[in-house]
Amino acid sequence: MTPSSALLAATLLPLASAVEPPAPIQYDLAVDASVTGGLVAAALALTALQGELTPAGCRWCVPDSLDRRLHDAALWGNPGAADQLSGVLANGVIPVSMLGYLGLSAALAGNATEGLMDTLLVAEAVAASQVLTEIAKEAVARQRPWAYYGPNPGREGWAANLSFFSGHTSFTFSTAAATLTVAVLRAYPGAWIAGTAGLAAAAFVGYLRMAANDHYFTDVVGGALVGGVVGFAVPYLFHGRKATEPGAVVPAPGGLAVTLW
Repeated sequence: MTPSSALLAATLLPLASAVEPPAPIQYDLAVDASVTGGLVAAALALTALQGELTPAGCRWCVPDSLDRRLHDAALWGNPGAADQLSGVLANGVIPVSMLGYLGLSAALAGNATEGLMDTLLVAEAVAASQVLTEIAKEAVARQRPWAYYGPNPGREGWAANLSFFSGHTSFTFSTAAATLTVAVLRAYPGAWIAGTAGLAAAAFVGYLRMAANDHYFTDVVGGALVGGVVGFAVPYLFHGRKATEPGAVVPAPGGLAVTLW
């Protein structure tokens, strides 16, 4: 079974028991659509300006001993194949599987409209993580492995100092973490199965970015941490269950409390 088919099976099979209506969560369509649109526009603008904003020289140029050892261990004999596979997983299989799980869960629970809202909330978290990713890449200006070790066939020179942290990894981890968080808030069946499969696939993408000679281990870890934290925090903090629902996080004397019934 290929990684793609395994991920699809893990995310879609739990839907057979999706019968309960989605648990209500907090959102404002106009506000969240505006915020998401603004974040997406900012991420796209920063990406488009990479060649102009990136420093001519690296600020973080030499890898440490751990990164050097793991670079040699992870590097494939055909880095281009790892690069292509990571792109297919990150830009196709993982987001399609994650959002497909949410959409079908809501549809089978009798409210397809909420599935569209779930997609918007995931997109909001992912867009926020990508803005942070692009800012970090420009600010840190870490030299990529392919630029440090060479040779660099087919590589764009302006991208040589955009190694930290991995955008593919932050994108996939934020997608999987946000999907898991929304699914748990919604009380969808199989949330932890689908979420764990998504996070495992995201970790594999991180390995592939190392195998492709595009990133070091610490680049991947940084992307995973930022993507995972933002993917969890945005839906959990801003779109938790309504105060009347079990599991809602509500203000309490001295802090916060979780309603049980």
